[in-house]
Amino acid sequence: MGGAQSDDRARAELARLVEAHLSKAKRADLAICALAHGIALVGGVVADLQSRVGAWGDLVGRLREAESTLRAGFFLDPNVHHSVARAAQRQLDFATLLIGEVERLQASETTLV
Repeated sequence: MGGAQSDDRARAELARLVEAHLSKAKRADLAICALAHGIALVGGVVADLQSRVGAWGDLVGRLREAESTLRAGFFLDPNVHHSVARAAQRQLDFATLLIGEVERLQASETTLV
């Protein structure tokens, strides 16, 4: 029973850490996310076209969504290409922090058993 409560507390702690990180998101970060999503949508359509699958309406709908998402990304930050490296570094730093936190929580969980 204590293990489940400990796990819940650990997950809540990680959720707070992620929320704090997301609350600091800058306009450029949102633009990069929009661009990444739009690129992924186009990639999915291209993969479907290469495999010769997908209904025409679905393909066009996904392409329109990609177009809209990509335009929104450029609207959010017209100079987004300058922000990509800085955002990647922030995400790398955050991933490193999360690895440490998860390992710390995992270690404390094993000592509680």
